[in-house]
Amino acid sequence: MPSPSQFVIIDCSQIDGQYTTDLGNQENFQKFAQDLGDGLSSSGFVYFINHGVSSTTFEEVFQQSKQFFELDSDIKIKYKKVDPAKNFHGYTPPTSEEIANESNKASRDFKESFSFVGREICGANYPSETPHLRQSVLNFHHAMSSFSKKVMLALGLYLKLDDPEFLLKHHKSLDGLLNPDIHPWIDIRSNSYLALDDEEIASLPDDALRLTEHSDWGTLTFLLQDNVGGLEAKITDKCGDNIWVSVPPIAGSILLNSGLMLEMWSGGRFHATAHRVRLIKERAKEVRQSLAWFVAPDGDTRVNMLVDKKQGYVWSHTYPPPGNESASEYFQERIKGIYATRYKY
Repeated sequence: MPSPSQFVIIDCSQIDGQYTTDLGNQENFQKFAQDLGDGLSSSGFVYFINHGVSSTTFEEVFQQSKQFFELDSDIKIKYKKVDPAKNFHGYTPPTSEEIANESNKASRDFKESFSFVGREICGANYPSETPHLRQSVLNFHHAMSSFSKKVMLALGLYLKLDDPEFLLKHHKSLDGLLNPDIHPWIDIRSNSYLALDDEEIASLPDDALRLTEHSDWGTLTFLLQDNVGGLEAKITDKCGDNIWVSVPPIAGSILLNSGLMLEMWSGGRFHATAHRVRLIKERAKEVRQSLAWFVAPDGDTRVNMLVDKKQGYVWSHTYPPPGNESASEYFQERIKGIYATRYKY
């Protein structure tokens, strides 16, 4: 596995402990904020190590999710999303999110997933066949909320916002999903990329993908991945060319990347870097698991630039920039557009 030399690795032992409002005054936290901002500004991705989230916390979600994905299809389908634009919580079967890819037509959506979204995270709508899944997800939400708040504060400090807690104040769901005054869009998504047989592997080209190129819509994505590999990011090299580089697993780490909302808020300083999952044929017979914590603004938030636009910055994404509507409206339009025109559902 190649070394992640293109990406900053941040040791979080310097900011160990729970989030408190006076963190921003501590010298070690200010260094963390500088390292984080520099890393995201450089590539849109950073690794966190010694982050304080117990490995048991996310291993439990992996294990409980695996038990669900190993159920018969006729059982899993009972939990399929009915109307994703209205409620994104639920199961997504293989090929349901198959995106047309003109440059890689042989690629397939080789995954299934379960999304635990918003207030449903605290609800009862979990598969009865995996009774411990709900508690594992709740434990993960609690641990990641505390860590995410530190990251949000650090970004506010790096951007030199008048109110360093501005981002936190527009992500109230990190403090409680049941607040009736907010529409939370936090999404915990467990992905299982299917193991392929010899015939399936032989039919695919060397550049086949398990998940095609995309950028995340929200503010931040925290990702945990197993050791199978395949994740790649599109970065700009020293010659100004876009190239794909491996984002390999680092045991025990959490990988962070910027989303569209943070790119807009930061005036283009934190680019929502495109990424994909390549099929590594030598490991295609193995299931690949990943666990994503998608942090998004509260539903009524309108996202506009908080700082001066980065010199030379232009919005370069297929999706329109946010700001003309609330975060809820923006996400619903993206979901409707994709499921109506690009996905088989």
